[in-house]
Amino acid sequence: MALSRRPTVNFEIDFRLETLGALHQLARPSKKRLPYAGEAREHFQPFSSHPAVAGLRGLACAEPLLIEVALLRPDAGGLETAALTVFFELVDDFARASRSAAFFRSRKRDHAAFIALARREAAKSQSAGEVAKYLRMPFTAKYRLLLAPLLPPAFAVNVSRDGEELRVRCATFGREGLTFEYSEFDCCVGHELTHTALTPLLERSRTALEAVGGTPPKTCRDNTSWMGCFEEHLVRGITLRALKASGDERSYGAILKRWSRSGYPFLEAVCAELETFERTHSPLDFASYYPGRLLTPFC
Repeated sequence: MALSRRPTVNFEIDFRLETLGALHQLARPSKKRLPYAGEAREHFQPFSSHPAVAGLRGLACAEPLLIEVALLRPDAGGLETAALTVFFELVDDFARASRSAAFFRSRKRDHAAFIALARREAAKSQSAGEVAKYLRMPFTAKYRLLLAPLLPPAFAVNVSRDGEELRVRCATFGREGLTFEYSEFDCCVGHELTHTALTPLLERSRTALEAVGGTPPKTCRDNTSWMGCFEEHLVRGITLRALKASGDERSYGAILKRWSRSGYPFLEAVCAELETFERTHSPLDFASYYPGRLLTPFC
């Protein structure tokens, strides 16, 4: 199947997220070993008594919800509670008082370095094109991969808005220093875009998965719901089979073995069921095939 349409994938820095990152540093100080973070702390420290700082400390909502509302405002709908409306009014005032936009505009060189790092990492791992070829369907949305170096990993979130897919990735520090982890197989661009392609398909399985009863085994990393468990297994299965189809059988076998033993006990069965899709010689794309027998290991 010809895949002439390439997805639009951009790595970006969003000042709204950086402002929240600066607030987070004031409200919940961390020890990020990043000069950029130190310079941000120095700039924003005089505003540590601003009500927005206390407001962030007092919020009881989960971190991803905070970022989701920030990216969707003013059209966040039912996600934006009265408490969040008040909080973001304080954030707006904090941004004006601290001249947040001007500070982050002055950090263009740092931002360019972060984006360059993310692109280098992505180039080392599975591409979206490799997975699209396997699925026999293109990724057609616009994808904005938002880098948030000042926020801890708990703030990572995925948001769909007006035909765009927004994916927030926070910075971490590994043995080699700063990383956005796009070079990791289960964090790469191909993995992220596979999630977006499956989202509209998964609803077909909701009733069947909710009928399973109970919760997935505790050995599953995603054991809070069968839907989440199924999605994570399926994304990993698809990207692994695409890796094998590309000719890298050694990595395929090693990763499959490791994941099957550490959080994804149904993965081998999912990969076995995906072989049925691979053997279909008609121009059937994955959306037309789904769910096939893919639910069998779970139901």
